[in-house]
This record gives sequence, C-alpha cells and structure tokens, in this order.
Amino acid sequence: MPINKESYPIIGMHCASCKALIENSVKNVAGVKDVFVNFATEKMTVSFDDSLTTLGDISHAVSSAGNYKIVDGKEEHHEGHEHDADHMHHEENRKLKQTVILTGLGAIPFFILMIWMFLAKAGLVPDPEMMLGSAAPVLIYGQFVLATLIVFWGGRSIFRAAFKSILVRTANMDTLIAMGTFIAWAYSTVVTFFPHLLSAREQYFEAAVFIIFFILLGRFLESNSKKHTGSAVKSLIGMQVKKAIIVKYGKEEEIDAADVKVDDKVIVKPGTKIPVDGVITEGKSTVDESMISGEAMPVEKKEGDKVIGGTINNDGYFIYEAVHVGSDTVLAQIIRLVEDAQGSRADIQRLADKVSSVFVPIVIIVAFITLAAWLILKPGDYGTALYAFTSVLIIACPCALGLATPTAIVTASGTAARDGILIKDAKTLERAGKIKHIVFDKTGTITMGYPEVHTYKHISKKINQDTVYQNVLALESRSEHPLARAIVDFLKERGVVKSEDVNEFKNIPGKGIEGRVGENQIFVGRVSEEEYKGDGVSTPVAVTINNDVVGIFFLRDEMKEDTPSIIEKLHNIGITTYLLTGDTKSNANYAAQIAGIKNVMAEVLPSQKADVILDLKKTHPEEPVAMVGDGINDSPALATADVGIAMGTGTDIAMQSGDVILLGGDISRVYKLIKISKRTLRIIKQNLFWAFGYNSVGIPVAAGILYPFFGIMLSPAIAAAAMALSSISVVANSLRLGRKG
Repeated sequence: MPINKESYPIIGMHCASCKALIENSVKNVAGVKDVFVNFATEKMTVSFDDSLTTLGDISHAVSSAGNYKIVDGKEEHHEGHEHDADHMHHEENRKLKQTVILTGLGAIPFFILMIWMFLAKAGLVPDPEMMLGSAAPVLIYGQFVLATLIVFWGGRSIFRAAFKSILVRTANMDTLIAMGTFIAWAYSTVVTFFPHLLSAREQYFEAAVFIIFFILLGRFLESNSKKHTGSAVKSLIGMQVKKAIIVKYGKEEEIDAADVKVDDKVIVKPGTKIPVDGVITEGKSTVDESMISGEAMPVEKKEGDKVIGGTINNDGYFIYEAVHVGSDTVLAQIIRLVEDAQGSRADIQRLADKVSSVFVPIVIIVAFITLAAWLILKPGDYGTALYAFTSVLIIACPCALGLATPTAIVTASGTAARDGILIKDAKTLERAGKIKHIVFDKTGTITMGYPEVHTYKHISKKINQDTVYQNVLALESRSEHPLARAIVDFLKERGVVKSEDVNEFKNIPGKGIEGRVGENQIFVGRVSEEEYKGDGVSTPVAVTINNDVVGIFFLRDEMKEDTPSIIEKLHNIGITTYLLTGDTKSNANYAAQIAGIKNVMAEVLPSQKADVILDLKKTHPEEPVAMVGDGINDSPALATADVGIAMGTGTDIAMQSGDVILLGGDISRVYKLIKISKRTLRIIKQNLFWAFGYNSVGIPVAAGILYPFFGIMLSPAIAAAAMALSSISVVANSLRLGRKG
C-alpha cells in the first residue's frame, strides 16, 4: 500500500481552531492516514494512500472546512511552488491591509463620538444630540449606516468563514467574532429603529466597529510577525542557485540550475555560487562554506575535492563534475530536514491542541451563561447583559494557545539550522534539553579523526635530520596511506623539499613502504625492536636507512581544540559524560584524560555499542541518554539512544541515522543544541502560561466579575484589542529564540 507524505501551504487560517477544523475535515477523507496542520507556518503535512484519494479530494476537504485554500501542487524546494504560496500570502495580506486601513478610517468618527460622549457625561462639553437638536437623527442613523458598512463589508471574511463552519456543524474563532459583532449590531439597530421594544436608548455600534477593526488589525500584525518565524527556511531556499554554466559540446552554455544532470561538467567563476554538489576536475580556489560548516574561514579546494551547492567560490576558476543534483543536494536535504522539524508536533503541544479543540464550544456556553446571569441579576437591562455576552465571546481566543508551541519550534529549529544543527523533529528538540548523560565516540567525534605527527625523534649520529626529512618526503609522497599523508603534511609545513626520485618503490602490507633514494635504501614503517614501540598512545613510524634506524615519527589522532572546554561546560550544567570506543584502553584513557571525561568504555566493538547504551538507559531510566558519533559506524548506538547526535560531514545528510546532525563535526554544537532546547522549552512554557493565564483572567473579567466590587465592565472593543495583543505577544516571545546568545 503506497503511502505518500506531502506538505502543502494553507491560505486563510486565523486561529488554532482553524487548524483543528482542517485536521478534522481532512482526517475524514478516505485513504488519509495522518494529518498535521502547523498554524505557525500555515502548512499542512498529510500522509495518504494515493490509490484511495487524490490531492483534489484533500483540497475539497480543506475548503469545505471554512474559508481556507490549499496551494495547488506539491511543495518542492524550488522557486515555483514556494513562489505560488508566497504570492498568495502576499495578495491576502495586501487585501487585508487595505481592509484594515479603510475600516480604521471608518472607525475614526466612532472614536471621536465616544470621546465626546465621555466628556459630555463629565459635564465638560455639551451632549452631542442636544447640541444638534433637530439634526440629531443624522447622527443616529449615520452611525447605523457606517457601522453596517464596516461590520458587513470590513468583516465579510469573518462572516463568510463563520457561515461555512456552521454548514459543517462546527465552530471556530470566526464564529465567536461573528456572533459577538452581529448581536452588538443587531441590538443597536433595534434600539435605533424600534427603541420602544427594549425600552433602551444606548447603542453599541462602536463596539461592533472596534471589534472588527481590532480583529483585522491583529490578524494583519500577527501575519507579519509570523513571517519572521519561518525566515530560516526562506534564507536557505534563497541560497539555491538559479542558473548554472555547463560545458556542452566543448562550449559554455547557461542553463537553469534545476536542469543540471549528474556527470555534467559545471563551470564556476570567481565570486559566484556553486549550483549543485560535485567533485572538482580542473582548477582550484577557496570556497566559503560557512552555510554548511558555520566556519567563516574559506576552505581551499583543488582537483578531487568535493564542493557543495549554495556555497560561494571566492577567487578561483574551476570546473567540476556534478554528483548530486535536485533534491539530492546537501542544501535540499538541509531544507527538507528543517521543514520536517518545523512541521512536526512536540509532546508539550498536545495539551494546547486538546484545549483548543474544545475551546470555542465552551466559550459559547460560558457566554450564554453570562447573558442569562445578567438578565436574572438585572432584569430588563439588556444592554449590560449584551455588553458582557459580547465581551466574553470576543476576548476568549484560542489563537495564543495555538501559536504557543509551533512558533517556538519553527523559530528554534531555524535558528539551530543557521548554527549548523539539524534537528529532525520537534520531539527531539524537546527531549534534548532534558539530557543527563552523553556518550561520546572517540575517533572523529572528540578527536580530529585523522592522524597527525606530534613528535619526531632523531636517532642517527651519521645522517643529519634534514637528509632524513628529504628522503622520507620523497618516499612517502608515493603513498596514499593516512599515516603517509600525515608525515608528508608535517614535512611540507617545515619547508622540506624532495631530494631525488624514488626507485624500486615497494609497498609491504601491514609493515610499511620501501624504496631507493639515490644510494640509500629507505624503509618507513613498523620495526620489531621494542625500544621503538612508542608510549602506547601514539603510533610510532620508524625510518631506516640502509637497515639502520635513523629516526621515529610519532603520530596520533589529536584532540579537537575545543573538546575539553565543551566537556567542562556540559559538566557545569549537570551532564555526565562517557567515552565509548573500540580503541585500546591506553589510547582511550589518554584521550579521556585530555578531554576531561571520567567514564571510559574501551575496546568495544561497533556491534556492542548499542548494548552499552541500552544498559546505561536501564541504569538511569528517568534520565535521557544521548549518543554522539559519526552517524555511520555508530548507527545502532545512535538509534538506541534517547537522542542520537550524528557528526555530519556535509554530505549524505539524509542518510545519517541520528535524531540530530551537527554539520562540520563541530563538537561545540552539542552544547549549543542543549542550550537551544532548554531555551525553547522555557519559551514554550512562558507562552502557554500567558495564553492560559490570559484566558483564565480575561473571561471572568469580561463576564463582569469585577462589576459588583468596582463597577467595572470590560468593553468588547478593549476585549478585541486584548485578544489581538495576546497572539502578537506570543509570536514576539517566540522570536526571541532567533537572537544570538
């Protein structure tokens, strides 16, 4: 049974209950297995059996739930569909801005009249109706005309969405707003034209007008604020290159980067971006890879080196062969991982979702109870009862609850991606902040992952060191062995130049290499003499000339420079660290001592590492265990850990088995991950506290709980403004996660 999982932008959502409406509607479509709507990013992720349903069926379910629209076509990581969604959002925002401006202008006379009436009650100015005399009806009926235009034209999208929700026998925030404004308008209309029916003169046209204005203004500001939560993905998409120059039939030809095929020869000129991933076949340069590694220093590239699409060529000219194109490039994989994380649901969000799903019906019930209570307590005072009823409907908004978690997740995962930390889902982001135990692999994780010469010991008294260096460089330059490359780099850094050509070159498996340089027979490799075995933590490579040992190179996999400081930082925040390696006990203990890790598990086979993690989890069942490894050899251990952290090399990111991928192998990002997670959880809890707190306090005040004690009633217009500000404050609080530090 083929199950597709796709993401689609959704246009027209305004609150958390909109999210619930769409989810419930799409869930009822035959063949849909799972659906999740992210209110913050305005995207729907749906898993469905394409043999049972189509995009058309899903799109119909979305539109039938309310005033919502799905962007036609699957969302890919290129300009097309992203542009469609952005264009539709931009067009919706443009229309909303226009409506807000016109509604705001229409609300000005009501604001002036409200101030005038307040001053008149204080005896500071004459009453406007008395002042106008026989022309007073113009003021009364003028309010009706202007309020009717603002409510039913300015609020047309609200009433349309409310009507659609009634058709599917459910309710959302638009239902509450439509009920509140319509009842305020209807009551005021009856008072205007049939005052004898209610024995009342006080109108509430201004309440209906200000509700519509503040709701629309709040939505406009919220929409603009939410744009910034997804800025990380947009900036990543912006890194993709639109055009590429390839060599075709011996000539340069410019094509769309999306049309580059594997094995195409791509030309990269100075100062331009690299279109797709590949391997240099001609030329050299330095490349700015900061988008992948986070390192500001340019990286030297020559023939045979890999280059990554989206990185910037600095000053050289080179030709490379395309290896990964389209959705297989590193940048496309990063974008996909970040979007998957932003579209996933954290455990902490479930409570907010449950509350939001039942919130609107409960509020309607509370509003009618409030209406009945006021009519019982103050019989005949329809104005006060209506005032409280409308305020309850308007102030109780699940928007803040719906935004509390996803805005924080979206902002945090985007911020982490900019720091070279790719988090695969929201649950991992949530769990990372609770880690109490971290197990580190050694080679390539806390160490550089390749050998380096740290000492040369000269032994011979007959042959000087410079001659030995020259002979060794000549011989080792013939070998591709990691130890040989390390020795060659060591010698070249010291300005050594090869003396003569090598003759009779021979590789001796398991021992070393030998050859003749001039009159000397040279051997570089292992020797049997015990005195040249080394210190147990370094690999000794002996040099013999004419069967005499003349010197020893000592090599080891050096510790990454910042490892000790990062381990110390982890200890300072209460995390216990472990070293888990297949290396010898002496090497493991030496590395652990330098790094500052006290718990060492050495000589463990790759197949046994998962068992070690499992034992650690059983020993500390309430304390999450993380594993940090290279993502390939340590796959079982990474999968077993509560949080698997893979040290990414910049290629084949999607194949890494960790829950988190640290680009460039920078161990400091382990600490950053935990700090980002802790900060995200703190922001989410703050958001939820204020969202719950806002409604817990706001609804009783709107219902009139303060009236018996202080004579205070909450104006529906103030309730609308407060509701809008609650959502904006949650988004603004989440955006703090985008700041450095």
